[in-house]
Amino acid sequence: KINDLDSLMQKLQKQIQVLDKELEEPALYEKSPDKAVSKAKDRAAALAQLNEAEEQWLEFSAEYEDGMAG
Repeated sequence: KINDLDSLMQKLQKQIQVLDKELEEPALYEKSPDKAVSKAKDRAAALAQLNEAEEQWLEFSAEYEDGMAG
């Protein structure tokens, strides 16, 4: 599970980086404002998924450490 979450978090971080670069382009807002809104929503969704995955990762890590200590 932890390895799956690591992979998911890396994928989401890359997705957010790509969207950030696209959203930095002023031309996007001038030429395709609808696309800019869509990309901003996609970024928000990816960030929410990343935050959730990080929380799960912390929970699994804590459980693992508790298991190793006990």
